Amino acid sequence: MDPEVLCADLELATCTKLRYSIHDVSSHSGKYIPENIMFDVPHDKSSRWSGIQQSGLSSFRQRQWITLKLDKVAVLKETVFGKCNTNHPCNMKEFKVYAGLEPNRMTEVLHAGLLNDTVPESFSVKHQADDGTVLPCQYVKIVPILPHSPDYNTSIWYIELRGVTSHFAVENILSYYTRYREDLSLRLVAKHLRSRRLPYKHLLRPTNTILEHSTVSKLYKAVVCKGDFERAEELIEVAARGDRLFGSFLSSIRPYPIWMSEGRFSPSSPPGRGGHQMALDEKNGLIYLFGGWTGTASLADLWTYSIAEREWTRLSADTEKDRGPCARSCHTMVYDPVRECLYVLGRFIEPTLAPENPDWNKSDFWIYETLGAQRGKWRVLSRDTERDGGPPLIYDHNMVIDSKNGILVVFGGRIIDDDISRNVGKPKFSGMYTYDINRSRWTKEFEDPTPETTKAKLFIPGRVGHGMVFDPGSRKVYIFGGHRTIRGFKRAAAELWSFSLTTKEVAEMCADCSAYGGPDPGFAQRVTIDPTLQEIYVMSGLAKDQVSAQDTMRSTMWIYSLRYRQWVRMMEPAENAMDTGEPVPRFAHQMVYDPQCGMFFMFGGNDGVDDDTRLDDFWSLRLDRLRIDEAVRKSKQLIRRRKFTELVKTVSPVEALEYLRIKVHETFNDDDPKESEQYRKLMWEITSGSLLSRPTLPPLDAYDGALLPVAPGSAPPETTANLATPPSTKPLNDSSAMVPPETQNPPAMAGSIAPATGSSFPPPPSPTKNKAPMSDSEVAGVEGTALARELAVLTDPDDRRSYTPPPAPIMQPQPIPIRAATLLVQPKSEADVAMEDAPIIIPPTRIPTPPSPEPEGPPPVEEALLSEEQFQGRLQLFRELMAFIDPQAKEPQTDLLDFVSRGHNSEMETRWY
Repeated sequence: MDPEVLCADLELATCTKLRYSIHDVSSHSGKYIPENIMFDVPHDKSSRWSGIQQSGLSSFRQRQWITLKLDKVAVLKETVFGKCNTNHPCNMKEFKVYAGLEPNRMTEVLHAGLLNDTVPESFSVKHQADDGTVLPCQYVKIVPILPHSPDYNTSIWYIELRGVTSHFAVENILSYYTRYREDLSLRLVAKHLRSRRLPYKHLLRPTNTILEHSTVSKLYKAVVCKGDFERAEELIEVAARGDRLFGSFLSSIRPYPIWMSEGRFSPSSPPGRGGHQMALDEKNGLIYLFGGWTGTASLADLWTYSIAEREWTRLSADTEKDRGPCARSCHTMVYDPVRECLYVLGRFIEPTLAPENPDWNKSDFWIYETLGAQRGKWRVLSRDTERDGGPPLIYDHNMVIDSKNGILVVFGGRIIDDDISRNVGKPKFSGMYTYDINRSRWTKEFEDPTPETTKAKLFIPGRVGHGMVFDPGSRKVYIFGGHRTIRGFKRAAAELWSFSLTTKEVAEMCADCSAYGGPDPGFAQRVTIDPTLQEIYVMSGLAKDQVSAQDTMRSTMWIYSLRYRQWVRMMEPAENAMDTGEPVPRFAHQMVYDPQCGMFFMFGGNDGVDDDTRLDDFWSLRLDRLRIDEAVRKSKQLIRRRKFTELVKTVSPVEALEYLRIKVHETFNDDDPKESEQYRKLMWEITSGSLLSRPTLPPLDAYDGALLPVAPGSAPPETTANLATPPSTKPLNDSSAMVPPETQNPPAMAGSIAPATGSSFPPPPSPTKNKAPMSDSEVAGVEGTALARELAVLTDPDDRRSYTPPPAPIMQPQPIPIRAATLLVQPKSEADVAMEDAPIIIPPTRIPTPPSPEPEGPPPVEEALLSEEQFQGRLQLFRELMAFIDPQAKEPQTDLLDFVSRGHNSEMETRWY
């Protein structure tokens, strides 16, 4: 069954309370037995589980835990932690949750913490693998890490588990998950066998298991088995452009921000402000700006900016005089592209300056027509949205629109009521409301969670200063960051939530994005989305410093890929932004994103220098991304470097140098100092006496990945990493400057940034560019005067001869040991031969394949033995090339041997399989 169908069925399934029992526990202290957590009795201070406190260094090794067993297999989606009715030093400050089908093989699904208060807290747990596979479980393990007071035992008062138990849904999920584990296990074994040159395809055939994308399999055969590097370059082009398998790699590379001040192009522009609103009319290329706070007064002016003409136009100096909304700040405004109008909701009112009018805190709701007969006219939709079933008067909230279905979504914000005017009571935060434009009807989706509502269902806690965007493809609202005041203290968040307008389902996608390479907790972060690229952009505002816990302003931007579920941080801004043409750090600014031109526009804000002034600068931002041409060039560079390494050992140094000077150099960028240095290392490789004196190795093919002996007289087995290298340099095949590690956010590709051109990735080098001549010492290091004369000609910068491939070396017959002969002479049946060459067909629900498989050519007439050194070097090249390929399209990144070593470890497994 298609995993996407399973996910859709899971979203529609009802989430219910899961029954469980205590399966196992590390220990318990006195009367605080584990069964107490099954009953929610907050007034009874003995109704909890506490483990025995450990002291000294052994406390880390003897961490406490409790394992729960569900009555039946389910999909765990939420956990609820109850608390004591008073603050308690034993409350968990930090904990982890594991889940799985077996008690000794579980994975981490949640790492979070609890506040030391009386309010129960709900958490959404991970229930899908990175590739979207839904993960069932029957065992849940909670591991307390820290209590709020370090000298006390950690206590758990109450645990409630929620999930899906529908027989139909769970059976389908369990069946698919079992097949998923079997396939993954077979793929791990096949990867292990292939890397040892053992037959492996017969393991995959009975179950039609696919090791990798068909293009990747062809790439392996071309690179490792045949050494056909020209064919490998063709397959790289197919993988990158035809099959589009470079997407994950391209999105993981840091874009470089290119800022441009737009204010100088317009004769007039809005005055400085903060707390204003901007909305984009994508179709007409217009940006609307309304309201704000100058530092001393609220504004009621309305402006529009033409992206094409780079010019501001004031539409109204005072909208209240034009029968529109009064001056305001901290409100929200969205543009409806279907109905071509603006919607405005909310505002901030200083409680101490509240007017005598009893309707001072009523929430008005406005619409502004931008086209048609009513163009330029304001119309009030409601004088009191709370009376009409909508939100009360709020500020610092957020609003998005589903224009296709005519739905407005409003979430968060602080409520302004009579209590706040008297400065009494706790801060109140608004929940989520939707407004049906066609029916003019408000619907309350959920309120700010209370202890009672938290126990009933998972809700998103209310907040202010958060970011919110809408993805029309999935009809999901994404909410990031913000903060809320708890017991007089501001608690900043780095959470990422989603709310489905289709299923009304709430999901906490990440409880702390900073722990997964995302932004730190903060306030007033500006969030936008590109629905086509499936990327969320977060522009930092006030961030909470993780060390000092102080609010700091940063001009950092982050990108979250919804498709690949990974964060990428852009390059840090310069220390003095004004000297480098970048905006100063700020908050209370506004930013919009235009997907058509891929540009961001930011206006105003507060730089924190003067309380009575606000910024009036207007900036555009373009992200200079790694182009696919650049990624292909890097891939080809790896391939040609490997071919050059083999040519050094199979042809004359002159021929190898000619290939290096022409073909290899085409893939290097002379404007990049790092790449220039790498190229000179390759030059050193061919001029080093140690390599020239090596015995010639037998080139090319192997027996379909089978184990073959090393030919007599060839070099001992070693990897290319052991080749002679210059002192104080990395091995020649070290690709750290080109291929980022797969386990981290990859660094930017090596390349100098040219501020004048605005490109972070230099263009590919021109083949006709002058090459740096060899030094006298390099030429002198080559043995033989005739060879030195030929090298001098080849390194002449004025020489423009085209490269002619060297003739294939003539291999002398080598005696084959009896064991190898036994392997080679075993006959294959016609069915086996057909299966070996048959293209692998991949189901459309798994890894995509080209529509028509490319026919394989005839096998080579003569197959030579592949030495161990050649095999390991080519295998290393293949693995380096896999850094460019999407995770779902290549062999598993985990090694089978890792599981063997983990089998002797007492720690629980942290993988789903």
